[in-house]
Amino acid sequence: MKRVIVLAALLGVAVFAAGCAQLGPVYYKESQEFSFHPPASWRHNPPEEEITIFQSHHIRGYKFRPTLTIVVEDTEIMTVEEYYEKQLVALRKLPAYERGEETSVGNFDAWRLMYTYYNPHYKIVLAAVTQLMLRETRIYAATYVAPKKLWKSYKSLFFDSLYTFKFGEKAVPIGYKRDAYGKPELGTR
Repeated sequence: MKRVIVLAALLGVAVFAAGCAQLGPVYYKESQEFSFHPPASWRHNPPEEEITIFQSHHIRGYKFRPTLTIVVEDTEIMTVEEYYEKQLVALRKLPAYERGEETSVGNFDAWRLMYTYYNPHYKIVLAAVTQLMLRETRIYAATYVAPKKLWKSYKSLFFDSLYTFKFGEKAVPIGYKRDAYGKPELGTR
């Protein structure tokens, strides 16, 4: 019986460690009061820019790289549901937009929508998940996008990253001085 318990504990640690290995160090954006763990080794835009963008490195056979964008909007009059409806209006204008699974996350303080659409610039069908999170007077919209053919291999990475979002005082990393993403990477090559 002890062997079974020890084996189960080791298996749990291995599974947890494998999930963590695919995520990078904490990214903290002090000006917008959020932090999260992006995918490991993804490139990022300058931290002082308003919209946060992370992008994977090149994937052989694909011009479009999996991408994460985080848009933060101040709102005092709009609920997350109203913002969600506003986003749906914009999404319906995308070429070949197809709405997928829709869920509320954590007692209705966040909404998540999965969808696909055609990107005419890259001539490829993309799959995406957008999660909207309302914290006080700010709406945080995090969107992961990848080529549809690669979606299954990226889906768990995207969801693992979404679950690490923290806001306000809880977002500040322990012992924070300067985060691992202090230097911009996108556009520096």
